Amino acid sequence: MIDLTFKNNLKLCDFGWAAYLNSCNRRTYCGTTDYLSPELLTDEKYGKEVDIWSIGVLAFELCSGRAPFYSKMDKDTRKNIKDLNFKLPSSFSKELGDFVSGILVHDPSKRPTIDALLNHTWIVSGVKKYRDS
Repeated sequence: MIDLTFKNNLKLCDFGWAAYLNSCNRRTYCGTTDYLSPELLTDEKYGKEVDIWSIGVLAFELCSGRAPFYSKMDKDTRKNIKDLNFKLPSSFSKELGDFVSGILVHDPSKRPTIDALLNHTWIVSGVKKYRDS
């Protein structure tokens, strides 16, 4: 879905694999390899923390031009995800590096909540810059 807000802000959404998630966990294996979280690769039950993981991958990719775990071979990308084999580009600010590396962690329970992400200094400072421009 592509939508323009009343202020002409572009919103992009892909609900191709969307599912309503009650309090139960899921086991469906789906998604783009670059965005798969470790728990999806090991066939564990998962919850909304996989979406938090995807935010980290997306932030990395939007700010660097490449996915953090990318490899030409799909199996190598999966191994990179399982091993958390990625390096933050030197072009990343300290705040952006903190944002991404705080999200891309193995243990889903150690990933930040969406509220914590929205209050992260990298997000807050970006919103402030946008509003001030």
